[in-house]
Amino acid sequence: TSHLSPRRTVQEAAVLEWGSSAIITALDASVAWFGPQTSDAALLEVETQPVIAQPLDGLRKETKQLYQDYLKQQQKEKKEPEQEETQPNDTDTDSDTDARTTEDGNEEGAEQDPSSDDLGGDTNSTAPIIFEVPIQPLDNADDIVGNLCIMTTHAGVSGVELALMAQASGAAALLVVNVADGHRPDDIYRLPIPENDEERAASIDIPVVMISLNSAQMLATALLDPELPNARELARQAGFSTKYMPHRVRLYAGDDRPFFEDVQAVSPTIYLIHDLLKEAECDRLIQQANTAGLERLSNSDNPRKQDILQYTAAPDRFVNVDRVTLWQGLLMTHAAKQVEERMEQVTSFPAAHYSDFVVDRLARNGTSMIHPHYDMFYLDVEEEDAYTTPGLDQRAIPVASMTIFLSDAMGGGGEIVYPSVSDGEKSKTTTSNNNKKKNALPIHIQPRKGMAVIHHNTDERGQVDASAMRGLLPLIAGSDDDNDDDEYFYVAHKYIFMEPVPTARRVVLPALAAPTRGRLPNWIIQVHDLLLQQFGQEQGSTYFDKLCIGGPVLILALLVQFIVDRVRKELNKGSAAAATTSNEKQESSASKSKSKKRAKRD
Repeated sequence: TSHLSPRRTVQEAAVLEWGSSAIITALDASVAWFGPQTSDAALLEVETQPVIAQPLDGLRKETKQLYQDYLKQQQKEKKEPEQEETQPNDTDTDSDTDARTTEDGNEEGAEQDPSSDDLGGDTNSTAPIIFEVPIQPLDNADDIVGNLCIMTTHAGVSGVELALMAQASGAAALLVVNVADGHRPDDIYRLPIPENDEERAASIDIPVVMISLNSAQMLATALLDPELPNARELARQAGFSTKYMPHRVRLYAGDDRPFFEDVQAVSPTIYLIHDLLKEAECDRLIQQANTAGLERLSNSDNPRKQDILQYTAAPDRFVNVDRVTLWQGLLMTHAAKQVEERMEQVTSFPAAHYSDFVVDRLARNGTSMIHPHYDMFYLDVEEEDAYTTPGLDQRAIPVASMTIFLSDAMGGGGEIVYPSVSDGEKSKTTTSNNNKKKNALPIHIQPRKGMAVIHHNTDERGQVDASAMRGLLPLIAGSDDDNDDDEYFYVAHKYIFMEPVPTARRVVLPALAAPTRGRLPNWIIQVHDLLLQQFGQEQGSTYFDKLCIGGPVLILALLVQFIVDRVRKELNKGSAAAATTSNEKQESSASKSKSKKRAKRD
């Protein structure tokens, strides 16, 4: 078993934004299964003032006590002898009496509410009702009328019930904050329709969206100047209130705007960015890679060495995979610059820290795959030794890796797999090193064209994350693969480093690669490898960067000197010719003068 992603779809993507035309802040939101949908763009769009509901979780004091009693009852039923679960009662044929309670308080066999442990949420449109509460206007209904009502999932009240309360209070829309799991503060999901509650869900006509806990904190501190020395203390004192909230916010459908999906909070940090590249941009990148020319990384007949300069440290992990690095740097086209600016805006990673695109091509017939590996670009250092070898150049480890699907997997397969995921807690049975943590289920991320998968290679302390290993499964041929254009499956990589990529590599190398449409000539790679072998990776990389600057400067100086010498020679030739002409004229004049004198004597 494994955790499958993605779970979010463009049909649920919405945006909550505020600010002026100069500075706009936007948050991702997920539209509920009920109420106006993204296809009802005009009905979903709202611009109004945010107001925090009272009570925030929808439960008044007296109702909350009943709810606590309900939870205690569920806990008591959970502790019933296990043999009652394994020995069915033959005399009782009622399916309701066969249902057993799980640790969440839900009946086994019934669909789990996504506000429990699985915060990603089941994308089905029904889930069991946890607790039904009286539907009546909220305590501050007068303030809520015509505004955006903010509530939370803290008490486990269903989304439909929260929406009915907000609607009864005259709200223009409902914003639900997902606070169910503090370990995944960026997670949101599509609020489901509880089982047997379809009729009430159909009566909801106001937009209902969810945002994450981190997004709610951004909203609550929107007007607080982060430059203030006591900004954090002020935010703590204000708590979750409207004191520093914007006066007006706008809610609308996301359309083709990129949106996030949280996959794993730590060990390693993994998240998705849907629609980061448009379909035409994916196709353009594929065309550029094919024009530049992809080369087979490694196979049994043609083993290939490492290519650290072009971000290939373990070519033997790439089975029947063709690759090319498209060197564009600061010489990129306008279209490529727009893509990079979008990446910078969405990810908040500075563009100067990005590598150029590395494009992989895999066959769809099941013969191509990428074995699990780490993104660590060391020369002649095994991945297993990279954690313990002292003095390694930390610049060779990207802070984060971004993989973008440029194709869909029509027949299946092609998932990115993280097999060494941990749950973030230290294992009690582990004695080897501090990086070892409890194992969790592997994560499988299914391909979706234009979607980016980002994982962090280092932890919050800047150390290598041992759980950041990933691979890519073989493609399964589909019925539509008869078309030659669909013979291959493409993915693109970008690596984000702690330090900016040297300017020399962003200018000189793209210029040298321009005649071959972005593919670097082999002699440059050989020079780079020679320097690394002679001086070590850190010193060799420094010397290579200096050579990238000094080499062109030296060539330019020699060219200037050559031009100056040629000009001097031409000037000297002109001067000599002028002198010769002048002498000839003087001699001619003298000869004529003598002739005239002789003529007079005669």
